[in-house]
This record gives sequence, structure tokens and C-alpha cells, in this order.
Amino acid sequence: MRSVITKSAAEALQLGKNGSYSNEGNVLQHVLYDTIDFQNTTLRANGTFFTAPVDSAFQAGTKQETQTNLVTAGQLPNTQTFLIKEISFALVPFVVGTDLDSILLAAAYTNIMQSSRFQIKIAGREFDWEAPGSVFIPPVSMHSQATMVDATTRALPNVGGGYISTGWVKLASTPIPIGNLVNFSVRMASATSAGANATILDTASDVLNTQVATLQCRLRGVLTRSI
Repeated sequence: MRSVITKSAAEALQLGKNGSYSNEGNVLQHVLYDTIDFQNTTLRANGTFFTAPVDSAFQAGTKQETQTNLVTAGQLPNTQTFLIKEISFALVPFVVGTDLDSILLAAAYTNIMQSSRFQIKIAGREFDWEAPGSVFIPPVSMHSQATMVDATTRALPNVGGGYISTGWVKLASTPIPIGNLVNFSVRMASATSAGANATILDTASDVLNTQVATLQCRLRGVLTRSI
């Protein structure tokens, strides 16, 4: 009696037979990522990801491979192309167990994201994707403290639940290709109309800067590279 395997199993078997150096090994799932810092005193009006590669000046030293996997400013290497399918942002704070300002950090991040706009931009085009930072957090998101009846200050849970489950926004119907040696970036613009809110945002940036926190942009998709 002949054994039967599923189509997916057969495909996996064939890929294994093709070996590590076949053309299939040059088409892979990948994440491009880059990191920017927060300014002290005043919120940065405009920030740009994917313009400062690894080993470029960053904070008090140089940008490390944990902070970006970009090796050339604003471009992929000569042999590579990338299809962006998803985008996400991550706050990277440096917190120790004795810190008492987790709510303050979460509120600062939320305030800045809710007051920001993001664009994926390819050179020569106005933009290829645009959205407010609020799409990366719950529709109702507040972080604050509450004083209980015993006069003990405790954390007030985030209204509306935690951050979105995966943190990724899909570009399923319109993935964005980054061609060979094409300049690209992700741009962040932050502003508010009210003077009082501007003060809150400046304070938020200063709080995150003091914590040596950074903001990381992640682009997930398909990387192709020539043999």
C-alpha cells in the first residue's frame, strides 16, 4: 500500500532536498529594524528610521546590531530587495526591579504615539503608507495612578486592555516593495495644537530620555537576495 503525505509535507521534503544553497534559500521571511532615541527637554518634531546604519553615532556611543540591521544608510545591500508586509513599533526602556516609574514611562510612550504620524517613504514618492500612531495602541488607552481608600498609591490598569495583541499592522492588500539600492525610510512627525499638551509631550520625551529608552521600528516581510 502506497504511503500518502500532504502537499505541504511534500513541499517541505523537496525544499530539504534542494539544500541550503538553492534559490529557495535566497527568499526568506525577514524583519528589518531600526531604533531612534528620545530627546531630552523637548519632543523631537520629526524623527526618521533607517537612515543611520550599524556603527553610526548613537546616544553616547555607536548603533549596535541589536538596535538596527541596516548596514547602509537608507538602502539595502546591492544584492537584496524587500517586500514590506507588516509594520510595528516597540518601546525599549531599560528598567530595573527597583524602578517605581513604570506607569510614568507607559503614559509617556502612549502620549507620544497618540500625537504622532508615521509614513513609509520611498525616494521620489510622497509616501507609500501613512497612519497615526494611535493604530498601534488600543482605542482607549490611559495610564495613571489611583489612590485607594487606604491611601496607598497603586497602578490604575490600562483602560481598554493591554497593547494590541501582536503589535503588528498588516499591509496585506498593498505590500510595499523596496528595490535594489532604493532609498527608503520610516518617518515620524509629532505635534499637538494645545500649548498645555505640548508641555506634556515635552515632559514625556524627557522622561523617556532620562530612562535611556528608545523607540524601535520593525518591518516584517520577504527578503530576496541574489546568489
